[in-house]
Amino acid sequence: NLKDTLSQYSVEVYENYIKHLRSDTLAISEHHQNKITGKIHLNEKKILMLSIPFDNGWNVTVDGMDAQQQLVNIGFMGLPLDKGEHVITLSYHSPFLYTGGCISLASLLLYLILLYSTNRSLQKELKIKNEK
Repeated sequence: NLKDTLSQYSVEVYENYIKHLRSDTLAISEHHQNKITGKIHLNEKKILMLSIPFDNGWNVTVDGMDAQQQLVNIGFMGLPLDKGEHVITLSYHSPFLYTGGCISLASLLLYLILLYSTNRSLQKELKIKNEK
C-alpha cells in the first residue's frame, strides 16, 4: 500500500538515503567532447555504473592503468573498482574512423580515375569524328 510506504519514509530517512547514494559517486573534474576525468572514493569493492552507453570505442584508465569496461544494466558501461581512492579517465575514439576515411579516400581516387579515363576516351572519339 502506498500510504503505508510513504508514512514510513520520512524526510530524515530520505535525506540519509540520498547522502548514502552520493557517497559513491564519480566527482567529474574534467569534461570534454571525447574525454571525461574524475575521482571516486569507495569503502568497499564495487562496480561503478556509468550512464554512458556501452561501446567498444571507449578507452578506460583507472589510476593511470588500462581497465576493461563491462556491459551492465542491459547496455551501460560499468567499471569494477577496488576499495580506495581512484582517478578514472574515459576517452572515446570512433572505432572505424580511420578505416572509413581510407575507404572514402580510395573511393574518391577511383572516381577521379574513372572520370579522367571517361573524359579522355570521349575526347578521342570526338577527335576521330572531327578528322572524318
